[in-house]
Amino acid sequence: MRVGAVGIGLAAAIAGGQGVASASTDDSSGAADSSSSADGDTSAGDADDTAAASASADGDDADDTDSPTTKKRGESSSSTRDADEDATDEDDADTDGVSQTEDPEEAQQSPSADQTQASTPPPDDDAEEGSDIAPSVGSTPTVEDANLTAATPDEPTQARATVGLESTAATAPSALAAAAAPEPGTTEHFLAVLARAINRLGTWPGTPGNFVDITNHQTDQNLDTANNQLDGLAANAPFGSPARWLPDLINLVTFFFVPVPPSATFTDKLNAMGDFLNRVIPPFTIKPGADTLSVITPYKIMGAAVVGTATVLQDMLNGIYDPVQWEIDVIKATTGATVTESDLSDFNSLFTKVAAAQTAAILGLGDGGAFHEPERAWEVTLPTWTADQVNPFTVVTYIGLVGIYKRFQEMAVLTEFTTNTTYATRPIFGGEWNYTESIFGAAGTYSQYAAGTFTAVDPDGNGVDFFGVSQGGTYTSEGGALVTINTSDGGFTYTNTLPGTDFFHRAFSENEDDRYDKVVIPVTSADGVRYELTFRIQIKPGDGANHAPTASYNPANNTTDAAGVVKGRVVGSDSNGDTLKYSLVGSSVNGLIGNSAYTKNGAGNGGIVTLNPTTGDFTYVSTSTAGSLPQSFQVMVNDGHYGNTPITVTVTNANNLITPADV
Repeated sequence: MRVGAVGIGLAAAIAGGQGVASASTDDSSGAADSSSSADGDTSAGDADDTAAASASADGDDADDTDSPTTKKRGESSSSTRDADEDATDEDDADTDGVSQTEDPEEAQQSPSADQTQASTPPPDDDAEEGSDIAPSVGSTPTVEDANLTAATPDEPTQARATVGLESTAATAPSALAAAAAPEPGTTEHFLAVLARAINRLGTWPGTPGNFVDITNHQTDQNLDTANNQLDGLAANAPFGSPARWLPDLINLVTFFFVPVPPSATFTDKLNAMGDFLNRVIPPFTIKPGADTLSVITPYKIMGAAVVGTATVLQDMLNGIYDPVQWEIDVIKATTGATVTESDLSDFNSLFTKVAAAQTAAILGLGDGGAFHEPERAWEVTLPTWTADQVNPFTVVTYIGLVGIYKRFQEMAVLTEFTTNTTYATRPIFGGEWNYTESIFGAAGTYSQYAAGTFTAVDPDGNGVDFFGVSQGGTYTSEGGALVTINTSDGGFTYTNTLPGTDFFHRAFSENEDDRYDKVVIPVTSADGVRYELTFRIQIKPGDGANHAPTASYNPANNTTDAAGVVKGRVVGSDSNGDTLKYSLVGSSVNGLIGNSAYTKNGAGNGGIVTLNPTTGDFTYVSTSTAGSLPQSFQVMVNDGHYGNTPITVTVTNANNLITPADV
């Protein structure tokens, strides 16, 4: 409890400026830190780019998933979680306190599905490791790390996590792992920190916007309101007043040093300065030992820092400029402890009161402040700005608040993870522990089993923890499988009993993402934030063989109008029930653009054919170059599972006199 309480006091010190923490940069990110978004850019959803490749019966697919980014507010946010918070201090050991799924080859958009969590709650202790015996038919495999060797990991996928109850889509490229961090104080260490800052400034300051465009909480709404108030005061302030000359000074500074758009307002420039601080200040980590059982986490530190800084600004806007009162108010807001001026110079007294407040909060008997509940950083309210309170102190504090809040945003909800699934090796039978079993090979009796490890890393190369949030729990995948998390590092078993031929048929899909079953698993980030990540398990063929579609065309069903326009249809059918797509075969026509082309008339062009790719309906318009002979073209019917059937369509030229000749 002593370590926890001291950390809390340090949180208050950071937030209010009372104490000094020795911060050592976390260089796990190195120079390869992922790019941060523009001022106001953040990833908004995952969309997989797909290149179809043939699906083999048991082969693993490798996936690369990129997600587009959406423009966010001018109080820019790093769309990738470029912020790790780390603070270590060798001299103050007692007072320091201060992760898409695996796989395949090509990518395409993934069908959404609801994942439900099974009722099994995760225990606090590590799950017992299973035996080394391979499962019998229909049994569930058990992972034992000591005896299962990782085999053929699926290629990593970028995934934006679902945070708490909020869903955020996701994903920008990020480095999976970084080289060993250089020692602080070395040239390599300095260069790594510098490279990280430069990478994060690549899209700074971006396009100005609103705070609520990134995260729409009470704090965001209040900051947007404050922006409107400040901009109004700056526009109407009399000459000579701070509300006039401060914006003029900021305009002068930003003209040379902050490349904001010409239309940027006074507060757009302040927000850009705050975002600059967020991007260049390196991350920090918690000193080993102080983070035991997550008593102290970067998330708690940053939540308290936001509330503490906001408390100082609140005091200023209320006319309080007494540093002692600031400290008292900050300690109360961040730790829940009520202290006096004498406590500020008496460490033992301060420690006792902070420890008591935190203990009461843990027991549910009192308020532990923002350190105990970092989510309070979303609930900041600011008094109304007046012209009298526009001064260098409030403006600088506001800039600091923006920088700290943006770091908290990144940490709390904007972190993007690269997820991966690695399958274990079956100790007796050999091969990958991702396979199907059936009862005498009978159709409809196949089940799929898998065992391995789920992993996820953030843009700085930090992993996630399954302990305390999902270890020992069982979750239901979108394909109906039961997925159990057995170890704190993501060891899992997967059992999908008799899912049916339609499920296994997905193994042949041209849509890369459809070849995987997905499960949402809660994890804890390196910063101590609960995220929900989607992991994928490759679907094996089982009894889901694909059959090519059939195609037919009956010219007797065509219709021809007075202008000679012919309308007809190619009819496709698929025994697997797949959705069919229709396309013109390029070699059978001239000048193919999309779903339209000329028919071939010897060496020249014939009529114009347009095909509906969804229904197979076509329209043929004759031209003066089509001649009097029937025209033909080919249509390919595709089932989305590498099944293709071509068919030739022949139409009669009812009118070859249509002009102009080049239609």
